[in-house]
Amino acid sequence: MESVRALLESEEVKLVVSAIEALREKTSKQQTSAVLQFHELVLGEKFQAAEVLAILLDNETYYPGLKPILTAGFAGWLIDPDKQYNALRFDAMCRAAMAHMSEAEKRAGLTSRRWDVKRDVIARYIFTGTDFLREIYDELGGYNAFQDASSLEIAGIVTQSEITAINTVLRAMAYFHHGADLWGKGATLPPSLNRAVLMLSGLKEGLPNFSDHYVSRSLLHKRWTASKSTLALIYAADSIKVKDETLFKIILAQKLSYDQHKKYFSRWVCRARYVSSHIFSCATDPELRDESDKILANGDVERFSPPPLTPVEIKLLEKHFIKPVASAS
Repeated sequence: MESVRALLESEEVKLVVSAIEALREKTSKQQTSAVLQFHELVLGEKFQAAEVLAILLDNETYYPGLKPILTAGFAGWLIDPDKQYNALRFDAMCRAAMAHMSEAEKRAGLTSRRWDVKRDVIARYIFTGTDFLREIYDELGGYNAFQDASSLEIAGIVTQSEITAINTVLRAMAYFHHGADLWGKGATLPPSLNRAVLMLSGLKEGLPNFSDHYVSRSLLHKRWTASKSTLALIYAADSIKVKDETLFKIILAQKLSYDQHKKYFSRWVCRARYVSSHIFSCATDPELRDESDKILANGDVERFSPPPLTPVEIKLLEKHFIKPVASAS
């Protein structure tokens, strides 16, 4: 059997490569390269969330597979932004990459017919794309990484306690939102996490199964601190209905798809900017707005209403957010 080197240097292989390059040139559309390479965007020392979001929002045409894989990575980052090497983010990107390659095989007819080399060439080098194979497939670790990702369950990565912590954060954000609306009328104290915690503590007294829905004060503070750059985005996503669920529930289940959900992206980000400009602008912690604006950049905003409160929560809001009336002397 000939050595790999001999095969690589053979005239036959050179002809095959030339033919594939000619085929790519014939079938490819004009494409724009990403400002940063895939590795720099999502696999470097820091996940480049602002740059990734800018790519997802623009109308540029990049190589096949880039935006779907970045969408999966961005969803993973939203759930757990605090880690440099995020297992959830990496797994989500691997799954999205496998889906892209599977779709390429379907387009080439490999799933409905017996394998043949012509369809395999089209699936791999045209529909999957050599840029994808070089920039994403290889950088993620290839077959071994994909095999590991396929053996994991999302439920094993995002635990129930983490989901409860995130839901507690979302409820605290709702209190922030109501507080900001009242603040605009000049009737309240500025929204703060401590006041939201006081509301949750008051809610705990009358809710026997409180721990099934919300985490303790210390765990809330921990999750809140780790999520400051994502709070506006996850709260805005929770306000957008997608059929019978919210955009955030889709993100939490790691089912966010660029092709299926990109029509919601602009509205999502406009609402997140509203969170930053309306809610965080009057909060006692200036870092909330600063961290959000680093990701969201400037642009349009879309106002939306906070979720309704229960009668008990309304009383707690009045107790902890309304300014006390000064007594007459």
